[in-house]
Amino acid sequence: MTYKYLLFDLGGVLVDLDFKRSIEAFIELGCPPELFQGEFWSAGIFKEVDRGTISVEAFYDEIRRIGHLPHVSNDDIMKAWNQIIAGVPERVFKALIKAREQGPIYLLSNVGALHWDLCHQTIMRYQGEDALNWFEKTFASFELHLLKPEAAIYRHVIQETGLRPEDILFIDDRQENLDAAAAEGFQVLLSTDHDWIDHLGFGQL
Repeated sequence: MTYKYLLFDLGGVLVDLDFKRSIEAFIELGCPPELFQGEFWSAGIFKEVDRGTISVEAFYDEIRRIGHLPHVSNDDIMKAWNQIIAGVPERVFKALIKAREQGPIYLLSNVGALHWDLCHQTIMRYQGEDALNWFEKTFASFELHLLKPEAAIYRHVIQETGLRPEDILFIDDRQENLDAAAAEGFQVLLSTDHDWIDHLGFGQL
């Protein structure tokens, strides 16, 4: 696999996610369990959050409405929502350091403002540094008002970086995102459980 640049997804590739933990936190607040069945996480309000088309205050209000939680505070909703973000293994940080030594790295993520702030403040901090600053450029969906796997978000990356897509290896944990990127000329790698580290040789260096 020959590439010049690495483009990483955030959740599921660098950051561990735990939807069950968040569901349990919302149920503890009083949400009916059946609310979380089906495509709940990938539809409606949560897509709006990741697209950045709804304010944080409006998000809290909508969660209170659909979750039957009229008296729950913004802070409690934020804490339950942030339970999705489980953490980052140290080996991921070490692999990113090695990846940077080989060339610029980039980030492209479907992420909302609350989770983005959490990653900056705590989750992506390593040895006193904000590891999100290690990336040459970051592309957060809520800032772009675009979502993977929309073609426009990959075209935006190319336009903003000035790189050729065939020189970029995009690493994501969802096949539909990779298929859309490949259609725009990117090299792609499906990764789960941080297996990109060994696949690209960063676990042995």
